[in-house]
Amino acid sequence: MKNDITVIFEDESIIVIDKPSGMPSAPLKKEEEFTALYQVEKRCPEISKVVGKKNIEKGLLHRIDTQTRGLLLFAKTQEAFDFLENEQKENRFLKEYTAYCKTTEKYTSFVLPYNVTTFFRPYGAKGKMVAPVTKDSSTAALKKADKKLYTTTILSVNPRTERGVKVVCSITSGYRHQVRSHLSWIGLPVLGDKLYGCNVDENQSDSMEFFATGLQFTHPVRKEKQYFKISL
Repeated sequence: MKNDITVIFEDESIIVIDKPSGMPSAPLKKEEEFTALYQVEKRCPEISKVVGKKNIEKGLLHRIDTQTRGLLLFAKTQEAFDFLENEQKENRFLKEYTAYCKTTEKYTSFVLPYNVTTFFRPYGAKGKMVAPVTKDSSTAALKKADKKLYTTTILSVNPRTERGVKVVCSITSGYRHQVRSHLSWIGLPVLGDKLYGCNVDENQSDSMEFFATGLQFTHPVRKEKQYFKISL
């Protein structure tokens, strides 16, 4: 497993990195060192002065799951963080994901782009997983669900790849495990996903075919559209 981040872009106000699979985006406890945030802070100590969503997260603008490889954005100044955080709140911060999936009996073809829009509720041991909830769901499920609707936009589906069905999708606001849960819900579970995959072997490797491959946002200083993409 690769243990280091790769810097994709950096200037005076932001840094974009490629986080390896298996590395947390940010620590749960202050002393944790094997995180993307720790490595970025070593390179850019100024982000330690940024007041983020949580004190421990500093200039990190968004998280991706530990087992997900891909793009993360950090603000190096408070002004940049505040601007980009507001962009996220206004749904002007686009995150793109690439997944290699398999199809189940639930899957039916649809016209692209295709929006999957639901509420979410936690379930399972200690709320480890999340489930989509619609207005037609049971009263009990609706009571447990978050009151905000979340949309995953399916941009492309390519069933003819050696790695599985290649799905590219995007979100502007995200719930924990949103994209993986939505894909499984519509019959396209991610290969190697131990939580939302189908018939997954508990003894398999930690490899999950799910990647954060694109970011689009307005630069906090130049106010120009920025788009970063990696191919996986």
